[in-house]
Amino acid sequence: MKKRHLVHQMYNLSQMFSRAAEVQGRSVMSKSEFKILFHVWKTHREEDKMLTSRELATLMNVSSPAISRTVKGLVQKEWLIQEDDPDDRRNIFLKLSDEGKENYERAIQHMENSMKIIFDEFTEEEIRVFLDTGARLTKVLNKIKEESEE
Repeated sequence: MKKRHLVHQMYNLSQMFSRAAEVQGRSVMSKSEFKILFHVWKTHREEDKMLTSRELATLMNVSSPAISRTVKGLVQKEWLIQEDDPDDRRNIFLKLSDEGKENYERAIQHMENSMKIIFDEFTEEEIRVFLDTGARLTKVLNKIKEESEE
């Protein structure tokens, strides 16, 4: 199989995943809102720490102003809570409110329900192999991106 054909197939697959995720999340929240809630939830759960907007922007590889607009909207919806850093008042930490946790869980449940066909069609092992391969591919793509920025 030619490399060009593989490139086209990989691009097509990435577009299909993006469209599927976008459609699934639309009923509960926007894609950017979901990404922010995901990162705040994941960092708090896995690292037991809270993120600032600046850290969130770096993690998501977007500008601080783009994050600030969405964070402001999530705070207004009362899905995110902002807390001052007691050691440095210039830092404001983000955490999920109870309502934010409920909406995040609702979005995840909605995605799980809509992806039921995938879980019915593939074994857990096949899905894990696919995800592991995707993780390796992501590392390579990040390396390519870093090298192109140098």
